[in-house]
Amino acid sequence: MRIHEVCQATGLTKKAINWYEEQGLIAIPTDENGYRDFQDADIQKLKEIGLLRSLGLSAKEIETVLRASDKPAVLKAIQAQKQSALEAQQFQVELLGKLSQNYTSDTIEQLRQEWNSAPIGQKLQSAFPGFFGRVLFQHFLPYLQEPIRTEEQQNAYQTILTFLDGLELQIPLAIRIADRLWGEAYDRLAFDPNAGINRLLNASEAELEAFKKTVLQEARKRRKWTARLNPFLHAHQTLRRRLTEAGYYDVFLPNLRILSATYAEYMDRLQALNCTVCEEQGIHMDERGRITIEE
Repeated sequence: MRIHEVCQATGLTKKAINWYEEQGLIAIPTDENGYRDFQDADIQKLKEIGLLRSLGLSAKEIETVLRASDKPAVLKAIQAQKQSALEAQQFQVELLGKLSQNYTSDTIEQLRQEWNSAPIGQKLQSAFPGFFGRVLFQHFLPYLQEPIRTEEQQNAYQTILTFLDGLELQIPLAIRIADRLWGEAYDRLAFDPNAGINRLLNASEAELEAFKKTVLQEARKRRKWTARLNPFLHAHQTLRRRLTEAGYYDVFLPNLRILSATYAEYMDRLQALNCTVCEEQGIHMDERGRITIEE
């Protein structure tokens, strides 16, 4: 099938199809004359990609969906993130409306108080805009979708603010490059923090054994000298070391447990999974990401 027939069958433009190819979302074989030869499976995949794109997914998000073994779970996570972002935006629009009607110092003070009821993640992103906040909070945003409700949470929040505001942290170059290339996609791509852990805790014996072997293989790879040649792995190890030296694991994470019950539950489940899977293989990974293997 030629390109003009594909456009008719899918409702896509030639430029859209070319862009999907450039993004690596689909690979079309060519015939002996060098022309792309679209098959029925390619047409179906293009329809799938076109729909996902029309629903607002980025190329990276579409790639994640296409590669996922559990596509509904990935889409539910993206839907939840978009819903959360929409609610946050609606909250901001509501406050903007109030301010536009009465732009006075009294209104500003009133809205500052209302802002305190915003989701924790939104407040932290506002407090630390740009690259620094994105690197630190990207992983934790799924745990920070609720407002502060207790005095203990407020104290933990203030401790985190004070600590991070005084944190002098040099981010490795490889992480800065990755952020420039994929930062927006990472910001938009959500995940259920407990989904993978729940699946493993409730996995069959065969699934658990297969996962144990995978964990052991990956842990051994990370210990090989060749792993040191991976710039991104090296950058993350460097960042982890610098965070440790700065007190990140002694101040930020313990207070995050207080601030977010979801994060505390996640860490408890992670420790349970650690006992179930890793320690039986002689592997241990702590919450700082450090791996040890008992040979």
